[in-house]
Amino acid sequence: MQEAGFKQATIPIQNAVAFGELKGMVEEILQRRPERLLSMLARRRMGVREFERIAAQSLLEKVQDDRGWLARLASSPPGGRVAKLYGSLPVTDQAQFREYYLTRVELIGDDLRSRYREAFWTY
Repeated sequence: MQEAGFKQATIPIQNAVAFGELKGMVEEILQRRPERLLSMLARRRMGVREFERIAAQSLLEKVQDDRGWLARLASSPPGGRVAKLYGSLPVTDQAQFREYYLTRVELIGDDLRSRYREAFWTY
């Protein structure tokens, strides 16, 4: 007798454009600038798994911005582009994006995880 293994159901993405843009932004940040994101989160005493709060405070936009901190502060108002894109997704897409984001966050290396351990704590 053969046991049936768990197979996750595939739910199609309804808003592929917004989903792809968010996914690309997160991928770029977590590949190129994970320390900058973790540093911002640590200063704000925020957890890396709190995506909705991160989006609401425009932190991903600030991480991508290469200008000085004062220019970033002035040009990234709360509830910026990431929050709008995320909010435009239907609930099923939001859930799949959160799952993607959390899976991607878990791939951050041990050296950064130990240096910014507060950001990885679950409150």
